[in-house]
Amino acid sequence: MNQVYSKNTVTFAGYASPEAALETYFWAFYRANKQAILQSVTPEFQKLVADKTEDQIIASVQRESMMGYMIKKREAVSDEMVLLHISGVGREIEVRWILSKIGNDWKLAGIQNDCEHVAAS
Repeated sequence: MNQVYSKNTVTFAGYASPEAALETYFWAFYRANKQAILQSVTPEFQKLVADKTEDQIIASVQRESMMGYMIKKREAVSDEMVLLHISGVGREIEVRWILSKIGNDWKLAGIQNDCEHVAAS
């Protein structure tokens, strides 16, 4: 834990673990690769992304000030669900990503609603 995943160095890491799936999602997001984003998320989460145009995704990436992330905590909810607590790099925020196992692959299922913004120091 506490490894920094930089916007410029994230890679396609696959889907074998929640951590790999999250890195793959950010790799796709930072490159505005809609198809790869859709492959990184659950069918339910795909519905939120599917109607976005490439231009809308590019605009989202350009607005995003988070230059990377750090996984602070891994919380196993069940064998098929994990929460990854991350903090932003370049943007003081903490988020809990929900990841679900579908078959042999981990996919992003959403963000837990009760996340708190961290006050900048």
